[in-house]
Amino acid sequence: MKKLYFLSVFAFLSACILPYDKAFKAQRTVLIIDALLTDNPSLNKITLSRTEPSPAIDVYSFKETGAEIFLLTDTGEHITLIENKPGEYHFPEGFIAKEGLSYFLNITTADGSYFESDPQRLTPTSPIESVTQVYKTENEADFIGARDGHSIYLNSSDKPDQKNFYRWDWKLYEKATWCKTCNESIYYRDDTTPPEGECRASRGQFRNLVFDYSCDGECWRIIQSQNTNIMSDEFVDGRPIQNRHIANIPIYQYRGAILEVFQYGIDETVYNYFKLVQGVAENTGGLADTPPTSLQGNVRCISNPGQPVAGMFIVAGVSKTNYWLDRSDAPTDFPAIGFLDGRFPNPEPTTPTRPPLAPCLESLGFTSTKPVGWQD
Repeated sequence: MKKLYFLSVFAFLSACILPYDKAFKAQRTVLIIDALLTDNPSLNKITLSRTEPSPAIDVYSFKETGAEIFLLTDTGEHITLIENKPGEYHFPEGFIAKEGLSYFLNITTADGSYFESDPQRLTPTSPIESVTQVYKTENEADFIGARDGHSIYLNSSDKPDQKNFYRWDWKLYEKATWCKTCNESIYYRDDTTPPEGECRASRGQFRNLVFDYSCDGECWRIIQSQNTNIMSDEFVDGRPIQNRHIANIPIYQYRGAILEVFQYGIDETVYNYFKLVQGVAENTGGLADTPPTSLQGNVRCISNPGQPVAGMFIVAGVSKTNYWLDRSDAPTDFPAIGFLDGRFPNPEPTTPTRPPLAPCLESLGFTSTKPVGWQD
């Protein structure tokens, strides 16, 4: 049996640049580096993971903990990152990339392996000028997926007389009603459970039943872009960027939502890397027969040059806007798809002492922090 590992294909987000998995052929351990530094401090972090072939399972992936990571600049500044969560390393609070400086990423993993990046410089980007929406049905050609919804477009301007490269990304915030689902079990949240509560089964009593539990306060579900959206200004040099297609958002529910839209200025090396990944992913047969060395980024192992490394250290200027997605133009003669895999919610029947409410657990998929621009 071929040994496969799952290597995320690089499409950076506000929190992470590796949002989805693809299978690659591999016989060796691969270190995966997600490193993003921008002029917006809320977006900046580095995540490390490692994938190994396994005789028992096709995939064995784990967070790379205990690494020592620092940045050097060409002016001699030394910036140390702190591991706040397993495999997740953060810059000092408020730290941002500055135009005109070169940044060098240095990583020493717990096993003593030493990695360095090529020097990277901040690439500024133009501001996002406006965002627009158009309601479309599933039958309209440019709406991807068999769902009605909104196509989202962006307007910006390209700086003349220079090469410019762009990447767009988005994050959707939808008001959450249900914060916990239990399959063939019911939810407990009391002195006998962890703070987040837990699902407990009872000898097949709830076989084939699924129960949903309401949030105990305000909560928003987060949905992140999964596509690579890049552009060179080769054919628009110095002219407006008009109606650039950014996203297709289905009717998850009929209330409005906040769409965070990001425009990144990337350099030509990063653009070409994303273009390579995009092309490989779209080819017939996908990535399963792609050796990881063909997706080597700008970080390499100095202590062992033969060690495969995947990923990029990206330094990018970013423009961000929060857009209110108004769904009042959507017809209501078909059900919204919701967030429960197409099924209707099924709350546990109410008794004097049940069911408990579930907390809104901060994660990549949920937040209790009201997004900027939210309209109640």
